[in-house]
Amino acid sequence: ISLIILGTTSVLAVVGFLTAWWGPAVRHISLSPGTENRLRIVQVSDLHVGIWIGRRYVARVVRQIEALGPIDLLILTGDIGDGDPKRHFENLAPLGKIPTRLGKFAVSGNHEGYWDESEWNARIRALGFQMLENESVHLDTPLGPLSIHGVSDARPNTKRALADVSPNVYSIFLAHQPKHADAAIAAGVRLQLSGHTHAGQ
Repeated sequence: ISLIILGTTSVLAVVGFLTAWWGPAVRHISLSPGTENRLRIVQVSDLHVGIWIGRRYVARVVRQIEALGPIDLLILTGDIGDGDPKRHFENLAPLGKIPTRLGKFAVSGNHEGYWDESEWNARIRALGFQMLENESVHLDTPLGPLSIHGVSDARPNTKRALADVSPNVYSIFLAHQPKHADAAIAAGVRLQLSGHTHAGQ
């Protein structure tokens, strides 16, 4: 039994390593099938850039995004950094070069908090992203008004972040962990984007 467990674990470890090394899979999800006029949003989550994941991996992710063509919004939903931000920040540099029509937004994850969340946030801001820390932002888009709300993973305050959700405005809620879904539903959020569970959300 021990040999079976060891063998299974070894196989899963190799598969997991190869999957992480190869890069994330791109999933296309349409929220309004058949509609030509719609926003194109790219969500990136849980890159865990640090000791094991470096600049070459990030550059591969950026090439995948660029291959999609023009996008309206680029969203990071946490655990982008996983190590000392002063040491690994430069590995994220390719993310700063992706053009968007309407902007780049991000929230922190638990792994940034294990190191130095405020420093990671500052460095992600330097790449042109607006960090949403229990706050919201309102945008005018070609398809009408849009509100984006986000919570800090280490100190989440969903009440504050979702205080100005309006039923007349399409709202997007960014939360690293999906566990905030009940609060989002109660507030009337139209779309929640999360990470944390590595595609299991």
